[in-house]
Amino acid sequence: MPRERIVTIAARARASADGFHAIGGADPDSAAFRDQVRPRLIRLAADGDLVVPVARTFPFDEAPAALELLRSGHPGGKLALIP
Repeated sequence: MPRERIVTIAARARASADGFHAIGGADPDSAAFRDQVRPRLIRLAADGDLVVPVARTFPFDEAPAALELLRSGHPGGKLALIP
């Protein structure tokens, strides 16, 4: 499936420079796009086929370190706080 848009909060300018239609939380197109793809994401998750890259996990008591990593740049995946 060719990609013609990207949803990002970290690289909006780059997405635009690379020829993608960038949408994000503040863009009215974002809600419509999320509503459109949500059923597919739910199916992928239910089938065990949804892959979410996790860069690093932190115990709750290290949440400030997780925030610091997030503020320092893009960590290359999601950060997860673990109880």
